[in-house]
Amino acid sequence: MYYGMTIQNCYTKGNVMGTGSSSEVGGLIGNISSAWGNLCNINYCYTIGNVTGGNPASGNGDTGGLIGSSSSCAITYCHTQGNVVGGVPSGNTFTGGLIGRSSNDSVIRHCWTSGSVMTGYQIGGLIGHVGNDADIMYCDSTGNVAELFLQYMPVA
Repeated sequence: MYYGMTIQNCYTKGNVMGTGSSSEVGGLIGNISSAWGNLCNINYCYTIGNVTGGNPASGNGDTGGLIGSSSSCAITYCHTQGNVVGGVPSGNTFTGGLIGRSSNDSVIRHCWTSGSVMTGYQIGGLIGHVGNDADIMYCDSTGNVAELFLQYMPVA
């Protein structure tokens, strides 16, 4: 059914923290996308631990418990356990319990998350931002989702 690059039966345990100008931060993968029109496949992967986004200089950043940003990927039977805190809440920062940003014909099935998701911009218990023909089925998210309104001040 799906073809292209495959990541399967992988896991991480421990906390992940983006630093400096990190723009895509994930518990397993920061950024993944397909090539030449083939879907990338991520199957039976999980993370246990907290994920904290960085402070991207561009004002754009994606943070997810499993993947920071994915494009044209099929993600099946994956899960995360832990809290996710997005980066600086400005520009286009997307934060999700499983995926921060999912775009371009993504397929997400049989996935679940547990833990709180917090940030100051676009957030979701499962996915922070979904775009362009996503197919999401049989997924679940438990935990709190909270928008934080914090005043960030530049350090001189």
